[in-house]
Amino acid sequence: MASEKSRGVIINHVNYSETSVVCNIFTREHGLLGFMMKGLRRGKGAIKSSHIMPLNLVDIIFDNKPNQQLLILKELHCNPLLMGLHGEMHKNALSIFMSEVLQKTLYKEHVDQSLFDHLESTIIYINRVQNIANIPCYFLLKLALFMGFKPKGGWQPEEQLMLDVFDGIFTNIVKKEHLQLSVDASRYIYNLLNSRIEEQEVLSQLYQTRIEALDGMVDYFQFHILNQKKIISHQILHDILK
Repeated sequence: MASEKSRGVIINHVNYSETSVVCNIFTREHGLLGFMMKGLRRGKGAIKSSHIMPLNLVDIIFDNKPNQQLLILKELHCNPLLMGLHGEMHKNALSIFMSEVLQKTLYKEHVDQSLFDHLESTIIYINRVQNIANIPCYFLLKLALFMGFKPKGGWQPEEQLMLDVFDGIFTNIVKKEHLQLSVDASRYIYNLLNSRIEEQEVLSQLYQTRIEALDGMVDYFQFHILNQKKIISHQILHDILK
């Protein structure tokens, strides 16, 4: 049985026993993997609880046994150390939100190196910048793009369109039975969808529009991919969107 190396993003972990945890890591080469980390809660091994905080970027070595649901980690190293992400309250709230969305969106068989590279660069960016007010909605939109269910349609400058959450399209056709976002929130979403991450820092928007857009995109995810599974941690982001 050969050991394998991989880059990974910590998605979440849950206590398994009085001393152990199960940690889910999205790896570049193998997709989402589950690891049994025996004795971690004793705090005496090389791997500490702080190493498996949500969205930590890690280098890992593990024994890859085919068809085994929980693998055993041999080594885990945080690289780089994300002091900003976990040391600043508003960024820590964002990491909890992103972790919840990824936990409910990714699945075991999904291997996507381009998505991994995007997540890695996004996490490094969040760690180093101060203005992250547009990142929550940006994150959801880009994830929807990678997962194949981004909102469809173009937008000409003179148009007044609305994002129809159920149909997944920018439209000027009113459907009272559908959840449709305001023109301002829809334009904000369209601009984020078609921007680079660095451009979000200068994208100005009213607080209430950010809130409407984020809540609308959470509904969008719950309807299109989560089979009505609820995302709850976006509520803690309302303060950082100001």
